[in-house]
Amino acid sequence: MPRTGDYIALQSSDESLPTAGNVQPVYYHTDRLVFWATVGVLCSTLVVIATAAGLLESPAPPPVISDHRPNPYVHLDVLLQNATLDWKPFVNFPPVALQFKTSDTSRRLSEEGRDHPTDFGKVYPDDRHVVANSTHSTVLQFRNMDYLMERCVLHWDAPRFSAGFPNPDIRIDPSPARVDVWLLEREREMSRYLPGSTDFAPARRRLLTTMAVADGAPSESVPFVCPSQKYTTVELTCPAGGGACGVDFWQNRRVHPPGGIFMKQHPYRASGKDMV
Repeated sequence: MPRTGDYIALQSSDESLPTAGNVQPVYYHTDRLVFWATVGVLCSTLVVIATAAGLLESPAPPPVISDHRPNPYVHLDVLLQNATLDWKPFVNFPPVALQFKTSDTSRRLSEEGRDHPTDFGKVYPDDRHVVANSTHSTVLQFRNMDYLMERCVLHWDAPRFSAGFPNPDIRIDPSPARVDVWLLEREREMSRYLPGSTDFAPARRRLLTTMAVADGAPSESVPFVCPSQKYTTVELTCPAGGGACGVDFWQNRRVHPPGGIFMKQHPYRASGKDMV
């Protein structure tokens, strides 16, 4: 009978218990970590290789260029609803002058400029070519400026020589020549920076007037409405069946007093019945 406190060995199996010298560590969690790390590295490598090869590169969308300009006259309609429109008229010069062949039924536009290379790069002066004869017509576009200056008149005055504009190269035959002025269906901007806007001449809306063009004899059109924040686009062409017509000259907006074909804007509040 053992005494209290004596050690009694318990019965065990035949398998020997592990001792400090033969214990083998088990790396279950470490093995999983290594596996998934390896998978991640392989996936990252494949993505880098595919991107470098261009397989995952999606084509960039074309830049969106809008011809819409923000309204600079917010709430002026309220502030000036009872104002007296006694402002002075001002000159508006067309930044756009494009030509097309009268024989081309598609009316495809092109620009004849005086751009030329220099030591500092290509120079694009403000010279604009205007021609209306048996083979070519010209499209001019004006940006309607300011607010409530919505009555416009086209003017012709022979371009003048100046130090910065030595060669207007005026050729008018016969003189005076009669030139039809058509309002076109385009009230949004035409620009080389707006894709497609200068490819073809817009359709005609209505005949505005027929102007007499002669060297040394100014003339003007009938008044017409030119709504704020929009563009006035006109076509200069020889009258159909109207006999000989030959007008060919260059104009420059920086020459003062202005010469060529330009527009004067007068104070006027256009209404819905004016929009024809």
